[in-house]
Amino acid sequence: MRNRFISFPVITIIISLLFFGLLAGVLSGCSSPGDQTTVTPDPINPLDGMGIVMKNVPAKSFNFGIHDTSPQQVTVGFRLSETEITYTQWTAVKTWATGNGYVFSADNVGRRGAYNNGTIQEYAAGHDTDPATYLTWRDAVLWCNALTEYYNANNGSASDLACVYYTDDAYTVPLRAVNNSTTVTWNVPGSQDAPYIKPDANGFR
Repeated sequence: MRNRFISFPVITIIISLLFFGLLAGVLSGCSSPGDQTTVTPDPINPLDGMGIVMKNVPAKSFNFGIHDTSPQQVTVGFRLSETEITYTQWTAVKTWATGNGYVFSADNVGRRGAYNNGTIQEYAAGHDTDPATYLTWRDAVLWCNALTEYYNANNGSASDLACVYYTDDAYTVPLRAVNNSTTVTWNVPGSQDAPYIKPDANGFR
């Protein structure tokens, strides 16, 4: 299973990751009752009580399009996190990452859930198992690279996951730093807004 997708909550405005979350729903929902596969939860990293559970989504055909009349073939199966990343999980990886050369857009990026009290606010304490919120697409992409390297560092010689996002087209320098600049550099290959994506990488996305 090559690709591993991490789910983040809607409030983070991570369009690409949400797309794959919706895609997983389409894939699982289109199966007939006799075509269901029992999948054993696959915790990618039991260390530190993270317990991120990945679900297998097999490659198969499904109807996709405005009128659902054009069968599309998904040729590569993938894994998708069963739930959104929690504040605890986000913080564990972010803390490790910042101690190993990663730079996020702000020190306090990633907070405990959110509630609406006239305005949307974060919880000041508790709610550590709520989804991580108040983070950007840049931070989410960076965190996925960090999770890949965190996983490798904590799972011994059996780990062989490769980062997905890079600053160079030779895929030798993983993206390890972003900032909160309001200038969007989507047209600059290798930048924080347009990193090179290694298509066959088996790390987290």
